[in-house]
Amino acid sequence: KAVPIQSTKFVFPAGYQSGEISSGPFARLFLDFENGNEAINYHEVFIYNEDTFSVDRGEKAYHLIKTRNSDEIILAENLPSNYLYAYVFATEQQSPDITSLSFDFFGSTSTANVFFTDFYIVVQTVPKDYYLYKKSLYEHLDALAFSERFELTNLYSPSVFKEITPVYTNIHGGKGIFAGISRSEMLTRCNIVGFGCE
Repeated sequence: KAVPIQSTKFVFPAGYQSGEISSGPFARLFLDFENGNEAINYHEVFIYNEDTFSVDRGEKAYHLIKTRNSDEIILAENLPSNYLYAYVFATEQQSPDITSLSFDFFGSTSTANVFFTDFYIVVQTVPKDYYLYKKSLYEHLDALAFSERFELTNLYSPSVFKEITPVYTNIHGGKGIFAGISRSEMLTRCNIVGFGCE
């Protein structure tokens, strides 16, 4: 069953990031949703927004937003990164009955158009097969990934020996995933307060 989203909140600026490539303020989106009824519930969450240029051309297109999440529930999943387009995670039936998450994003989406952009946050209830498939897919793709950038500490011991894990499948005699999902979605806008969003 789809889990109801209780509330979302958009904050900008939520802080300031200084990096080698770009620097500036970042946005944070908060999400509260009800836990499922099963002993263990599996979910996927992501955020997207509308491509404002596509409206001028008369054809709607959307962007998945790459976000950073440092919540304990996400970090406990041991995904290859906590900077992704979508996160899968499991929750147990617990008290309180609300799961709270927050997502940071940085770049042109959050700085140039943040005051005029509609953000859609999606929580999908997924079966265990989908959860295992997505986690194994992240690990598989991470092992295949190559980056020309590296930190000095990795200069003499680079991670070149990553094990390429097989992608989980529930198709007997084949590869792939067959699963159904239930989806909840909530529109979130900037609530302008002074020179920011709250």
